Amino acid sequence: MKTNVRRDRLLVKTREEGSLRYELYKSAFERINESIEKGFYLEAIALIESLIADRLESRALFLNDLDASFKTLGQLNKKIQKLETDSTLQQLVSVKAEKWWEKRNHALHEAVKIEAGDTRDWLSRQAEFKNAAQEGQVLLKEIRNRIEALRRKNK
Repeated sequence: MKTNVRRDRLLVKTREEGSLRYELYKSAFERINESIEKGFYLEAIALIESLIADRLESRALFLNDLDASFKTLGQLNKKIQKLETDSTLQQLVSVKAEKWWEKRNHALHEAVKIEAGDTRDWLSRQAEFKNAAQEGQVLLKEIRNRIEALRRKNK
């Protein structure tokens, strides 16, 4: 029997915790690049989503959100729209990220589902997955850069 257990985000307090986060990030970025190069687009999309969620969770906590539990992208979007004072980040998440999330959902949850009238084969779908992975890479970079700029500004 599965129980819903709340899992909270680690707030880095030690050098070891910081090193772990750094190594995980480094490995995830390397794996995203490798996955896209080798055609494992669904894996890349899943990793990109995890990194985007991690950055948005971090930002929400910085903005004094006291709930450190892991969130879905939809929940994080609502939090950022409610808490964020930077209109650039708000716009990035509410417009560009939402469009990418639709592509992500389609790729990860409907990869083999056939809608009435849909005649796309696997190669056609793979091209869409590749596009979603590449767009996700760009989006992740934009979100990371904007949050980093805000962090530097607030120091």
